[in-house]
Amino acid sequence: MSLWAVLEVAIGLAFVYLLLALFATAMQELVATWFRLRRDYLWKALSDALGGAGNELFEKVLTHPLISPGVAPVAGSSSSARKENAPSYIPARNFSIAVLDFLRKFNANQTAGDIKKAIAGLPEGAVRTSLEALYADADENLEKFKQRLEIWFDDAMDRLTGVYKRWAQYFAFGFGAVAAVLFNVDSINVAKTLWLDHNMRAAMTAAAESYVKNNPAPAPNAGNQPRDARSGSAGASPTSPCQPRPPAATSSGAPGVTDATKDFEEARRCAELLKAQIEQLPLPLGWAGVPAQQRPEWQNYDDLQRFQAYVVYALLALPGWLITALAVSLGAPFWFDTLKTLINIRGAGPKPERSPATRANDHFASGQVAVAPSGDATGQRPPQAFAKLGVTESIRDLLSVRAERLSEAGERGAAPAASVIVVPPTMVPPDDRRRR
Repeated sequence: MSLWAVLEVAIGLAFVYLLLALFATAMQELVATWFRLRRDYLWKALSDALGGAGNELFEKVLTHPLISPGVAPVAGSSSSARKENAPSYIPARNFSIAVLDFLRKFNANQTAGDIKKAIAGLPEGAVRTSLEALYADADENLEKFKQRLEIWFDDAMDRLTGVYKRWAQYFAFGFGAVAAVLFNVDSINVAKTLWLDHNMRAAMTAAAESYVKNNPAPAPNAGNQPRDARSGSAGASPTSPCQPRPPAATSSGAPGVTDATKDFEEARRCAELLKAQIEQLPLPLGWAGVPAQQRPEWQNYDDLQRFQAYVVYALLALPGWLITALAVSLGAPFWFDTLKTLINIRGAGPKPERSPATRANDHFASGQVAVAPSGDATGQRPPQAFAKLGVTESIRDLLSVRAERLSEAGERGAAPAASVIVVPPTMVPPDDRRRR
């Protein structure tokens, strides 16, 4: 029983952490969309790769129709104005075409030698050195050079993913700490409550099993990396109600450009849904159940005394809040996999012993009609009748068997030959079942 209870406590905690981690991911999506963080991170990555603002190659690539569709380059426009119209996602194929167009000066008839001269004509620096190395590695073949440019872009996006992932982890920990305080999710207190309350453990376990059964797993690193700047896809399951959806194309049909308004609304809807799920958990969350509030003298406390009581409670809850924040920073995919593993272990182990009352309810639900010898005129069953049908002494006391008189002799006060009782199939001995 103790090991089983430990497993159910672990399932309850993992489910709480999963919902909080998903909530953190939704809030992160809100922040990233509202402040257009992906655009800013992509701008910085392209700036580092192509020489930064003011470099002709960077300016031409950024304003290329395949990179920023529908945004025509404006002469004399400031760097901040161009950044405002910069995209959040760029396919690698479009990037390589934009770079080649710049080197060709938008003349598709340029030869391989002309491309080499164009690279040599770039200002001295890391960009020129990189392009010369890529062109040499492609054996001065334009098609191979295009592939090398795509790989170069992919490498830059991988570095961008690492930077964004660090920010996402910091955000998850910070938001986890804030959510732990706002919802008062003290991991130590939650574990203690689950350990002491069997009904609460059962309710949390049932809720966790239902969630795992009816929801797909979060995408790997969901919320910890930007959507793929090469394709605009987050790699998330489209069937999940709270996963980032692939960005919609613009009216021009250009790939890699997202509708920020729809992204924001989707993230907001998801955050509200998860917040409601957390608040509906059968757990002592929130500040209404602070122990000091249960004291009879609480109504007589002045504001200072109540503040002091909350401070004392917060100091005692601080370790549990920190545990919650650290757990949330591990991410939703981690806790979904952990929760699924714990549920599978529970399903593979022996079932806990149920109470006699629960077993009796199950027997009535799956009962069948059987004929048993009758007792006296009051309808009482002799013990041997129950024993013959396999009804144990403890269950016999719980079953309310009402005799139905089958013969007119019973109405005259004589003991009837038989009466009808409800007997579960599992309570009938195997030999009797075969005879039936």
